[in-house]
Amino acid sequence: AEIAARRAAPTAVVMNATKGEAPTESGLSHYRDGYPGFGAPLTAANVQMNDEEASSLQQKLTALSNRRKAGTISEAEYQRRVAEYRKLAEDHGPETLSEITK
Repeated sequence: AEIAARRAAPTAVVMNATKGEAPTESGLSHYRDGYPGFGAPLTAANVQMNDEEASSLQQKLTALSNRRKAGTISEAEYQRRVAEYRKLAEDHGPETLSEITK
C-alpha cells in the first residue's frame, strides 16, 4: 500500500473559471497580468526523506562506525556494508526517476 501511494499521481490543482474577473491566485507566483509564472522554485516531484527516516539511517551509520572503532566488526565486513550503502545511493536516483517517468 505504501509503494502504491508513492506511485500515485499528484493531486491536480483545479482553477475555477473567472468569466472576465481577475484570475484566482494559486500557490504559483503570478505576473501583473494574472498569468502564472514558473520562475519560482518548484516543489519536489517525489516524496522526500522525513526526519524519522533520516534519524534511523544516521543511527545505523553511527552504530556501524562505532562497531568498527571498537573492533567488533571486521574491516572486510565494514567495507562490504559501506559498498552496499554506496550502491544503494548510486542506484536510488535512477530507480526513483524511472518510477516517476512511468
